Amino acid sequence: MLIENVIIRINKKDKYNKPIFKITIYGNGKIIFNGIKKVKKLGITESKIKDKEFIGIIEQFKKSNFIKLKNSYITDKENKDELVEITISIPQENDRIFDKTIIFNLYDSLTPDSLLKLYRDIIKKSKLENKISEREDNSKKVIKNSKVKKITALILITIILVAGIFYIYFEIDMNKDLNSLESKIFPPKIDIFTISDGIQSNINNPIKNNYNITDELFIYLEYSEIFVNEKNRCDVDLSLNIKDEMNEIVFNDIIKKNIVNNSYSWNIALNNSWRSGNYSAQLKIKDNYVNKTVSEINYFIINNISPKIIEF
Repeated sequence: MLIENVIIRINKKDKYNKPIFKITIYGNGKIIFNGIKKVKKLGITESKIKDKEFIGIIEQFKKSNFIKLKNSYITDKENKDELVEITISIPQENDRIFDKTIIFNLYDSLTPDSLLKLYRDIIKKSKLENKISEREDNSKKVIKNSKVKKITALILITIILVAGIFYIYFEIDMNKDLNSLESKIFPPKIDIFTISDGIQSNINNPIKNNYNITDELFIYLEYSEIFVNEKNRCDVDLSLNIKDEMNEIVFNDIIKKNIVNNSYSWNIALNNSWRSGNYSAQLKIKDNYVNKTVSEINYFIINNISPKIIEF
């Protein structure tokens, strides 16, 4: 899947631009941590996170408006403390890779809160807090009352205006890339949802069929665009709820699926709890990996329900 090719990188440096640690997180959940100095764990180690945790990190990128943030928040070299670079690499069509990198001062009041929250969320979801330094474990946003010189502000405005020309050009493609990534994991899709004779219905044109008691109502479902992990497993709930015209439930069933086959069917026996009239069948599909649900309602009519006559 597309998400397996996404790569997230964090590089932390000291004020002399010397590396402290490097983190690489792959879409399949693999994490490589390289502790260089001022960390609890030195050297290269590998670990793993669950698919849900990686999806949560992608969500935090979206919530932080990562694409719309500036590429650099280093504004005062004299007060430069520990620096952090965050990079996300997203695959595109024609084997192209889009990279977006932001560098910021971890303890500068000018660094956006959303960027600090993204950084801390990646560390937390990657379960790397026990490998980094004491200071990092308790990192808070340090407010410094440094004054920004007018000339620095003018230079920044000029840089932003010039960079804006290039930024506008790439912004559409960048948003398209993240939206493309989102479309791969949200939400599931109902392809076919039919009752008995395979006719799709709606509230203004319900299916009309005659059934007898002990007949079976056949409901067929096909679905797609569910999240599949690296072990080719899914986590999907299929829910079918049928109500009569009095809004009373006559049938309710929930099926849990972890094997990818993308189809299911119900054979429902009509018993004495059923009667002639209008019915609605509501289908819900919940993808537990991404916590998204899609639903659809099918309408049908049952006429002339009567016991079957047995001839001797």
